[in-house]
Amino acid sequence: MELRKILSVCVGSCSGEVFDQLPASGWISLPAIDLVAARRIQAHQQVKVGVLLLGDASLERLGEVEEWLRLSNRMEWVGVFQVEALDSPVLRELVLSCFFDYHTLPVDWRVLNLTLGHAFRRAQLRGQDDD
Repeated sequence: MELRKILSVCVGSCSGEVFDQLPASGWISLPAIDLVAARRIQAHQQVKVGVLLLGDASLERLGEVEEWLRLSNRMEWVGVFQVEALDSPVLRELVLSCFFDYHTLPVDWRVLNLTLGHAFRRAQLRGQDDD
């Protein structure tokens, strides 16, 4: 059975509780406090799925986030956002073009875990083409 590693990325100020639940659900969480740390993890670890939490005041950085996500195109991404953040047309377009799915805060852990599992299995299917 393949280990379920997940790249857990926070952009902006984020609450750690979002990522604290991942190990309890069977995920090996690789936490990154910013995009630089996320790139470093990606360079040294094979990860198929990621969860990205956009914290407060991170909407100004969406261009940088989009560029990074497009470079991570072999991964399936699930976003976690404040409901109000989705009022941004730029963020909505980013979600539609770069994310497998998204959730809003507060997170329903049961549903998020199911979504992450679906994203992981989709990434596994994609990886079979590389073999």
